[in-house]
Amino acid sequence: MSGICGVLSPSDPALATREILARMLDAMRHRSRVGVCSHVDDRAGLALGTALGEAWASDGEPAPHWHDDGDAVVALDGAILRPRPVDAAAMATRIAQAPGRFLDRVDGPFALAAWSGSERTLWLAREALGTKPLYFSHVPERRLTVFASELKAVLAHPTVRRRVDAAGLAAFLSLGYIPAPLTIYDGIAKVLPGELVTVDGDGRLSRRRHAGVPRYATESLPFAECVRRFRAQVVEAIDRYVAGAGRVGVFLSGGLDSTIVLAILAQLGIRRRDSFSLGFRVDGQPRLLADLDFARGAARTFGSRHREIVLDQTHDPVPLLPSVLQQFDEPMLTPDAYSQYLLCRAARDSGTRACLTGSNAEYCSQRKSDAALARLRRKAGPGAGPDETLAQVAFTFFPFEQQASLLARPGADAREVVRGLVRAHRDGVEADEFANVVEGTLARLQGAEKSIAVQDRLAALTGVEIRHPFFDVGLFECSNRIPPQYLGSGSGNLSRAVLEAAFQDLVPAEILAREPAAYPCYYWNRGEVERLKQRLLSAEGLSRTALFRPEAVQRVLAEDAADTGKSAGKRTWGLLVLQAWYELHVNGEPGLAIAG
Repeated sequence: MSGICGVLSPSDPALATREILARMLDAMRHRSRVGVCSHVDDRAGLALGTALGEAWASDGEPAPHWHDDGDAVVALDGAILRPRPVDAAAMATRIAQAPGRFLDRVDGPFALAAWSGSERTLWLAREALGTKPLYFSHVPERRLTVFASELKAVLAHPTVRRRVDAAGLAAFLSLGYIPAPLTIYDGIAKVLPGELVTVDGDGRLSRRRHAGVPRYATESLPFAECVRRFRAQVVEAIDRYVAGAGRVGVFLSGGLDSTIVLAILAQLGIRRRDSFSLGFRVDGQPRLLADLDFARGAARTFGSRHREIVLDQTHDPVPLLPSVLQQFDEPMLTPDAYSQYLLCRAARDSGTRACLTGSNAEYCSQRKSDAALARLRRKAGPGAGPDETLAQVAFTFFPFEQQASLLARPGADAREVVRGLVRAHRDGVEADEFANVVEGTLARLQGAEKSIAVQDRLAALTGVEIRHPFFDVGLFECSNRIPPQYLGSGSGNLSRAVLEAAFQDLVPAEILAREPAAYPCYYWNRGEVERLKQRLLSAEGLSRTALFRPEAVQRVLAEDAADTGKSAGKRTWGLLVLQAWYELHVNGEPGLAIAG
């Protein structure tokens, strides 16, 4: 996994020096498994660099993520896989031939930064689905642009300040994560999925969408033909994402999606297949451990070298939390972060640097039923438009009305913030049926900005490259032609019918028959992080951040302590994560965040 960072400062080249670039690259040193590359143009006020990770291997050679011919410089994070694998040098050629259209008809899990000395132009881009992040800070009055794959590298620039953004905070409290274009910091933005940011040689910045979610163009096809096409496209996507590697790991939940990935790797003849699973042994929640039985069976069936991680209530997460929390330079609610870190670390320790997941398969294999959409419309209220209805789907954390009583100071209008985020991610979703609008929007808003973002950050920390073949533009193009009723829009009973029918001859019957499974969610609400909670959510801890009213937080803690539901402890965990983020990344005092 490579990382991108750089500065364009035509008015003040002293802000784009090798020393400043080295400081930014050092902030991403966990990615520098191979080394760093850099290009500095003193006259243009440009400094551009990349931290080179151990790239996904093809025939034993690393994929080139850097090109510098003295004029054109291209840095890639991830990979461009269609129409064929394209490296940084090939992208430089495309830029020279068609500077305004160099991203036409290319896709894959990538983010890109490119500079043309002859054009005196900087380009920053994310692909259509938004698999790889890219951040930037633009100061128009100083004609300064700072950009990087991680927020911590942007913050390493001496001009960038650490101020909490009110809209970013409202997004976190509403959703549990902060989607593009927002970040938790005032003055730092994130490139949207499918967006191209252009900065000219005078420092003027413009933004436009270069690609959207593949158009939903339903065809009148028989079910059997949909199944045939879908299977062929899944196999093609996995083959493309393997990219010739001889050793590939799978994060195996024991569910249908990850089992399909492992089965196809066996069919493709991958010489060495590794699998990694995680389970929790928690009283009263046997399902958290039952996933391991299914994963173990799948590993035996398809001949993978299998490793398991089993956590129980004697496990103390606090010793490892500093590394995880430090890597999350903006807060995320999901408790999966810790378990995903353990999986990434297990892959790294086994020598497996290339891993696939079955995550986010729902966006190409199912649709929300008409009944579910009707419930959302009723919840949104009479006359509510698509953005308000979609906001009901995205909302997962503190109700809009509760946030005002929770915050120590007046914040942004949370409802309007979430509506704006929905609009930004709905842009570029072309569909007639509302069920398709919902899935296309949530694929980028939740799939890329939450689920994949968690794995991307932890993969970067451990030096493991993770790819998500179900989150593939080509697969979306295939899926978006399937009549929505075959994907469950008419009846929830058909929600995964195409996926199940496509691989019923390949996947063990017991996995086909089980309920959909995901990696375990557990909010550490049985005393495992009590010392950390006391440190961060006490009156003293809350005073160090001055974000929340202590009495409101105490009410949340008391309610969560009495909760016995599936998501018990969710709000407490979210507040703890936010407080830890502030201590680590704003106050710069990791000891306060971790000490007992």
